[in-house]
Amino acid sequence: MRVAVARNVWVATDNADRDEAAGRQAEVHQRLLALSRGPESRSGSHILAYSDAPGAREAHALIGAREEIVDKLGELRDRGASYVLLFGQGSRENLRRFAEQVMPHV
Repeated sequence: MRVAVARNVWVATDNADRDEAAGRQAEVHQRLLALSRGPESRSGSHILAYSDAPGAREAHALIGAREEIVDKLGELRDRGASYVLLFGQGSRENLRRFAEQVMPHV
């Protein structure tokens, strides 16, 4: 069996860039939570399983410097993930940084 996971990714250029990306991630997460808890949603959405756990949102994202992301991808591989589906926050430049700075190391 092959396992795929989805992750928000942001290859940060510095600490301020990382914090901004984490803020955007938090906003998206809150919107998804609201939809998952809405009257027309089905119970059992995966996001609800970790919505209230401290640090869980951060654990389910790849936001940070190149080295941090390479390490997190290695951990996912070691846990059995064969594929990682990436959401790059709508930034081509971010995905370019991922391709140039991260992919050669995984």
